[in-house]
Amino acid sequence: DKRLFLSTAQVLILGERLSQDGIEEVLDFFQRDHEIDYSMTVLVAKGVTPREILEMETDMESIPAVYINKTVENTVSRGTVKRIMLIDLIKDIGGSGRQPAIGQISKAGEKKVITEGTAVFSDGKLAGWLNLYETRGYLFAIDKVKSTVVNVPADEGKIAMEIIRSKGKVKVAFENGEPSMLTVKVETQANVGGYEGKGALELAGQSVFSGENSGGGNKKRNHDGAGEDPKRIFQRYIRFWCVCVQIPPSELLVPVIPLIVVIISLSLITVHDFTAFLPILKNGMTPVLNAAFSFITFPFGETVAFLMLFPHVNKKEKLKKIVLLSAAISILLGIILFFRDISVLGSDLMDRATFIPHLTSLLIPGLNVEPLVDINLLIGGGVKISVCIYAAAKALSQIAGIGDHRKLTGAITTFCVVLSIWEYKNVLELFDWAEKVWPYYSIPFQIIVPLLLLLLSLRKKGKPSNAVTES
Repeated sequence: DKRLFLSTAQVLILGERLSQDGIEEVLDFFQRDHEIDYSMTVLVAKGVTPREILEMETDMESIPAVYINKTVENTVSRGTVKRIMLIDLIKDIGGSGRQPAIGQISKAGEKKVITEGTAVFSDGKLAGWLNLYETRGYLFAIDKVKSTVVNVPADEGKIAMEIIRSKGKVKVAFENGEPSMLTVKVETQANVGGYEGKGALELAGQSVFSGENSGGGNKKRNHDGAGEDPKRIFQRYIRFWCVCVQIPPSELLVPVIPLIVVIISLSLITVHDFTAFLPILKNGMTPVLNAAFSFITFPFGETVAFLMLFPHVNKKEKLKKIVLLSAAISILLGIILFFRDISVLGSDLMDRATFIPHLTSLLIPGLNVEPLVDINLLIGGGVKISVCIYAAAKALSQIAGIGDHRKLTGAITTFCVVLSIWEYKNVLELFDWAEKVWPYYSIPFQIIVPLLLLLLSLRKKGKPSNAVTES
């Protein structure tokens, strides 16, 4: 009867019988739960039920999920299992031409598990198994092995080769419109990590021997603030620095947004799939026009709030140039994000996803860039909220005849926070309202009212003055 907190789940183990019947319905449940952790590891139990694995009491860890995750990490380093996250599995199931391959887990005694081998799926159902050697070959082919140790037979023993670099590529040749040949090319570079055998190991006419040991010590130097790194001083006293050199904090923070977008986009180059754009205009122009309409109101329509800032800028002569440049940069960033998300996630997953930047950040291999996404959200959201509150306070102060608009800032902020909690029970209700109601609700405030005010101001400006001049 207890509530499940899926946001803290670290491992998802699928049963063998469930996998044979099909896992699409199970994945659909997890995908639609907004509290789920998409980075959890997914495994398939072989010869044992998931319940038996999770009820094990191990000597290594008190929490089974932690023990299983560490076991998977060790096995991945040996290149005998493929670690797949929930988000990767959802992509493979939903994408055309993809068949999932999930790491397997089984018991090795009463207090130990083995995570070697792969469960292969076809059309969402378990089709077969790969042993640890077949799994290693598969991982080499799909370029998922970066560093591991491989034992190579020698004449009188064996050699342990440490793979330091590997590159795999799979090509398909077509004949008469049908696939005729599959070519797998793997290039590796390795060091001799160890040798077990009799005599010296001969390579290119020279004995291969291992090395020289050099000792060294770590030196620690104490220094006072006079010799401290200026970068650390800047980080520690950023507010004081901005005041001294007269740089507004916004000029330091806002450029971070496009920088983070570029960093994340470049990091995702290795996982892109440009075939996700095909077929183009599969459902005609109607979905494109609907998406374009929503973009008109959000985010571009909301820039009307910046009109309240224009009369108070210091350099009005540069206003037009800055507005055009900002619009061009925003459009360029939007295009980059669109191409990045489509090529990485695919249109099907994007259509069902709740927060797309979070999903894309999980796909960067070997890096956790979720903090960068949060930083962008805080900076962009902070600037937007500040401008909207300023515009509302300024307008209300002018209507009510209040001299200092800052007196209304606290009241407006509190009202918005209370209204949001009162109006929406959770973030999903907010997203649903923003998608279905906001594009139409915002039209009067973003387009009609500003146009009426513009027409009134132009009419007043063009009206001849009634003042009588005296010579």
